[in-house]
Amino acid sequence: MRDILRTAGALLLMVLFGLALTGAQDKGDQGSNMEPPKDGKGVIFKGTSEDVALHDVIRMYVEDSGQTVLYDPKKLAGNVTVVAPKAGAEMTTEDLVQSALKQFRLTMLSDGNVQEIIPAAEAITQCETVDREQLKSLPPGRFVRVLVQLKACEANAVRGALQNLTTRQGGVVNPIAGSNSLILCDYVSNMEDMLKLIDDMEASTEVVSRVFTLKHVVYSDIKEAILSSVMFGQVRRPGSPGETTVGATASGKSIVVTGVVYDIDRIAGVIEQLDVEQGD
Repeated sequence: MRDILRTAGALLLMVLFGLALTGAQDKGDQGSNMEPPKDGKGVIFKGTSEDVALHDVIRMYVEDSGQTVLYDPKKLAGNVTVVAPKAGAEMTTEDLVQSALKQFRLTMLSDGNVQEIIPAAEAITQCETVDREQLKSLPPGRFVRVLVQLKACEANAVRGALQNLTTRQGGVVNPIAGSNSLILCDYVSNMEDMLKLIDDMEASTEVVSRVFTLKHVVYSDIKEAILSSVMFGQVRRPGSPGETTVGATASGKSIVVTGVVYDIDRIAGVIEQLDVEQGD
């Protein structure tokens, strides 16, 4: 009787082992739409890859990059689905792992000799501080800090303009009191967009001086009208970086206006319309 039970048990183990092998082969067939690129770095997705576990994505990154990754497995229980063209779409394993982690509001950052996976909301405490030149060569999915020194705009005003444009989890715009500068923290891809917006705002509020040479009138003839337009501009922009000033040469034929670019352009239009031939 015991021999019969042993034989039956052995047969059962063989059946289970065969089913496990079949399942593993089927899983491998389903994953055949992921291929390494010709240079051996990164991954090529073809078609749809269903239920790729985060652990597998991290393992792929580790093997490809040679980096060591530290994380809490309880926080990484989940799968991601990648849909790509049948012809294939290539991406680096770092872009892949960062994009996958982003779905779970997590990010991967260097912590000494290892890459650590932490909540994206904590990225500002651990991410690298870089300048604009370094930013160009970094992967789009990496969190970074950038220090921005403002020249024309006021820091709190820029913060108000950008605070709704930062990444919901981890994006930060912090003004530095007394220095009119900002600390930005965000993904590289979003950081580039915000810096471009800051440049545009700075350009529109840059303080400049322009000289206008009058042809038909002198400054005293149009002084009240010009000063009226200057005061109107100041009332419309509270908290501006500087007042608009107007001065004239002794002859009254040249006017110097100093202020932000958009005010100067508006006042230039006023001067052009006033500097016309006077009737009798």
